[in-house]
Amino acid sequence: MWKGAIPHELGHHFVWHMLTFLPYWANEGLAQYTKFTINKNTFSCNPADLLPIKDLAGEQIPKYNSAACAWKLLEKEKPGFIKEVMALLQEKEKLYSGQANTDGYFIKSILSTVYGKDLTSFFVENFQFNAEELEQENAQVIAALSKCPSSCDDKNPSTEDTCFINLKANVVKCDHIKK
Repeated sequence: MWKGAIPHELGHHFVWHMLTFLPYWANEGLAQYTKFTINKNTFSCNPADLLPIKDLAGEQIPKYNSAACAWKLLEKEKPGFIKEVMALLQEKEKLYSGQANTDGYFIKSILSTVYGKDLTSFFVENFQFNAEELEQENAQVIAALSKCPSSCDDKNPSTEDTCFINLKANVVKCDHIKK
């Protein structure tokens, strides 16, 4: 338990403390990556062994490990990558909340921005994401973000204003969150 569940849950704690939302696979992968890092485990990320992670749901440890490999491989290629992603997400979270972090937006507009090149092919080839779906989801979120009020400040110092996005209900509105 000390080497398994606790470091994994600690990873969730750090993410939830900083952010309200990550795609499920990214959240579980980051928690699993944290577990491996704390335990100083070296784990194989052989491309032949990676599993699809897009539809990760529930407790699927082999898929958690594959999702951890996404983080490990990107961090290996660009040291400091995870820290930069978290910083960018914290900055973006001040601007919007809700469903803005779809897989497409997360991969194409967050991870790719930090990495410095489009990571679509990385996720398609290694984790069986669909390139067209990623492009569509990214475009949907960018369109929704463009509808966010440029300023929805209610001048109330006890609230922080963000743009709330619900893509399924086609809702884009100001959200006043207590500080």
